[in-house]
Amino acid sequence: MNSPLLENVIIKGNFILYAKDSITISANDVLEDVIIKAPIIKISKGFKGNIQAIATKKIVIEDDVILNYPSVMAIYNTSNEKSEMTINKNCSIYGAVVLFGTRLNNIDDNSIVLKEDTKIVGDVYCTGKLMVYGSVYGSVYTNKIFSRTSSGNYENCIINGEIDVTKRPNYFISIPLFKNKNEPYGIFKKVL
Repeated sequence: MNSPLLENVIIKGNFILYAKDSITISANDVLEDVIIKAPIIKISKGFKGNIQAIATKKIVIEDDVILNYPSVMAIYNTSNEKSEMTINKNCSIYGAVVLFGTRLNNIDDNSIVLKEDTKIVGDVYCTGKLMVYGSVYGSVYTNKIFSRTSSGNYENCIINGEIDVTKRPNYFISIPLFKNKNEPYGIFKKVL
C-alpha cells in the first residue's frame, strides 16, 4: 500500500509511521506523541491529537484540526521541487510550523499558507513565502510575506492577520532552529 489512510487507529507513544508516497490521517484516529514521515501528509478535517509530521513535498491540514503541544509540522525540502504547507480555516497548532532546506534561488516555489481563523501558538519558520490570514502567537522567521485577495497579490504585507510574540505562553519551549548558546532549551515531554 503506497498511500495509507489511517482510519480508526489508536497509537500512543514512541512510534514512527513512514510511507514512501503519502499518509492521510483521519478525524477518528487517536495519535499521541507519534512521528509521521512521508513526502505528502494530509490531516483530515476535525482531527485532534499530538503529532510531529515531517514531509518533503506537502502538508495539507484541513479545517477544524487541533494539534496539541508539542506538535510540529515540518517540511524539509532540499530538492528543486516545489513544496507547500496549507493550514486551512479554524485550525489550532500548539508547537512549531517549519519549512526549511530550500535553496535561496527557489524561495518563491516554497510556501506556508495560514488561512482565516487559524491560530499557531509557537514558532513559524519558513525558508520561502508565508501568508498569514490567521494569528501567530510566537516568533515568525521568513524570507517573504505575501497576501492574496480577489483584487490582487501583495508582497510584504499582512491582511487580516496577527503576529504577537507576547501572547505565547512562558512555558512553551522553542525548537532549536538556530545554534544559539544563550537560548534555554528543555524537555518538551517525556514519552515512556
